[in-house]
Amino acid sequence: MKYFLVIILFNVTFTVSVAKTHVTFIAPDSNKHDFWKLVANIGQSAANNLDIDLEVIYSESNRFSSKRIIEQIANRKKNLSS
Repeated sequence: MKYFLVIILFNVTFTVSVAKTHVTFIAPDSNKHDFWKLVANIGQSAANNLDIDLEVIYSESNRFSSKRIIEQIANRKKNLSS
């Protein structure tokens, strides 16, 4: 009877459904600059290790472009949660 219970306990599996974390990184410059490419690559490597979905967006050194990108992301998140 003890062996039977042990076998049952080892055969029971628990499935947990967890949504993958999504992170958006907005680089304040273009991808032509080595520094921001390096930062994005390091971030992507860390995200892969942590099982995080990383999206990298470059704002091309334009504050108005950065603002527009942030607004688009904020609206996208609202649409996903609705």
